[in-house]
Amino acid sequence: MNNPRIGYFGTWGRSGHFFRSINGEFSRREEEALSRVDLPVFHDNMKENGYCYVVWEGFLGYAIPFSTDDRRPGCVTAIFVEGAQFSSEILDILLDQANSYLRYHFLKRLPSRDDILSE
Repeated sequence: MNNPRIGYFGTWGRSGHFFRSINGEFSRREEEALSRVDLPVFHDNMKENGYCYVVWEGFLGYAIPFSTDDRRPGCVTAIFVEGAQFSSEILDILLDQANSYLRYHFLKRLPSRDDILSE
């Protein structure tokens, strides 16, 4: 995966959830679609497991029910990586030193390499 588009949904230094591009450009349609990770079905899944993965049109997303900036219930923090197929690919992006502020938002639970195994 060379230089994939990376999107983020959640808080970023203040309360309130929103989508932001970490790497690459996203259309308004893509931003709106990826922001749907805030729908109740995903919250229910995160509540059950403590996290969830989302697949949408070539993106693999990882979400946790937590925010570093807002302690109210119902918070969600998510990363979406274009072309990723395995949890290890998302983990490697979060562990990259260039993404330390992004990683900070996932310190409650980083993805495990064993969540979605490569073959």
